[in-house]
Amino acid sequence: MRILSLLLALCCVMTAVVPADAREFILGLDQRLSYESNVLNATRSAAHDGTYIVAPKLSFKESGDAFSYNMTYRSAFETYFRKDNIDGWDHDFAASAERVFTGARSLSGEVAIRDHRSIQTSSLQDELTGQPTVVVADLGRVTRYRIGLTYKHPISPRLNGSIETSYDRLGYSDASSVDSQDGSAALGLRYGISPRDTVGLTVGGSYRGFEETGTRPAANTVAANGTAVYSHEFRPDLTLSLSAGPAFLRSRQSAGSAIATQRYRWRFNSATNSTEAAIVDPTCQFANGQRILRTCSTFRDAQALGNSVFDPFTADFDAGAEPAAQSEQTLTYYSNARLVKRLRKGEISLAYVRSEDASSGLGASVIRDSVDLRIRWSPARHWTLITSGNWNQQESLARYSRNEIRAADSLIPVSPTDPDTFAEADGLISQIVESAFKITQYRVLVVSQHVLSDRMSLGFTFRYIRQARDNTTLQQPTTRLEGYIGTVSFHYQFEPFLF
Repeated sequence: MRILSLLLALCCVMTAVVPADAREFILGLDQRLSYESNVLNATRSAAHDGTYIVAPKLSFKESGDAFSYNMTYRSAFETYFRKDNIDGWDHDFAASAERVFTGARSLSGEVAIRDHRSIQTSSLQDELTGQPTVVVADLGRVTRYRIGLTYKHPISPRLNGSIETSYDRLGYSDASSVDSQDGSAALGLRYGISPRDTVGLTVGGSYRGFEETGTRPAANTVAANGTAVYSHEFRPDLTLSLSAGPAFLRSRQSAGSAIATQRYRWRFNSATNSTEAAIVDPTCQFANGQRILRTCSTFRDAQALGNSVFDPFTADFDAGAEPAAQSEQTLTYYSNARLVKRLRKGEISLAYVRSEDASSGLGASVIRDSVDLRIRWSPARHWTLITSGNWNQQESLARYSRNEIRAADSLIPVSPTDPDTFAEADGLISQIVESAFKITQYRVLVVSQHVLSDRMSLGFTFRYIRQARDNTTLQQPTTRLEGYIGTVSFHYQFEPFLF
């Protein structure tokens, strides 16, 4: 949040020092009432609930021939009707600016920050990238910020060059999710061979790093790609844009470090010559002569006894128990194709995107394929209908290794970062587990918008999602998630203030 405060301060300074004929300040208020069939994004025993969101929105903008900018801050509070302890605030900040120099040269930049409860990953797409996101369970808060710069330079009346750079970081408050950061750069050329045809070439590279967690070593993915670009206007209402080319990716995982995890074991009672576990549940299973609490039916009662029954100890796993360094190379392709048909009262578009992505906290680079069909139609002056269907699939690039610590005679893993502490046998073992996954999603969106006046609008939204995750290297069943959300929204915008 300190970054958000700093950027807001910088934006206020920018509005003060940049000369302008007129600047505009806009205040808006959104309210949404929703019903969700799977409010916690559960893979089993889905719970339904209603939600109410109130979201004030502040905007500063200026449009000029030489300089323009637009800044927006939105803060939303969401409350649930039935579920407790998951109400809270979500924050979004976005700013963009463009400076036009002589000779039609231009420099533009953008900054975007999102600070959300991760339960909100049920949204249809990431607002920063425009791509679908992986749906996960509620894992605390997710903070993402993105910075991008673009420089455009006309070389001749038909030839244009551009340089693009960006930095993207994802952070998670939950220790089981993996923070990541990404930096990329691309150099592009576009040449207009006719009024209707443009060809070009883009060469780029990126670096994505994943931070070390308690059981998984640090990892990174380096990518280099080159794509050919072609766009064609068949007629004024039908256009095609296409880019495709090879991509080389190298995924590397560092060697793991030794692990030390704090656990609890039963306290020995010298008076009775036995462990205190006997007072909890005499039917618990054993390992190395001691009871394992995780397999006891009354472990929650035993946990409440605390240190009066349990003694803390440290389980150390030294060299040889951690994953070794590994590296894999992949030759694939990137693509971005879009066909747009403009109608008298709307538009139809079909898009296909293939790229590398960060996998939303799962700690692995993935190749994402996405197909999106979208229809926008305005049947009347104040009505707009938007429908879309999306299929996307994410598959991990490499088999990443991690430690799995468990009691010797138990199949339940023990995480060193687990906030709960349980009594376990002295016999803890560390296994090196390789994991790879494939996630497939189907999404449907229907939106109806009605403009009530110049400053008021009403919206109706229906979202449906179905997701399946296959663990391709572990003997685990496919996990499935399904749900829908129906929403009624109301937007009010106050009279703009010019200054």
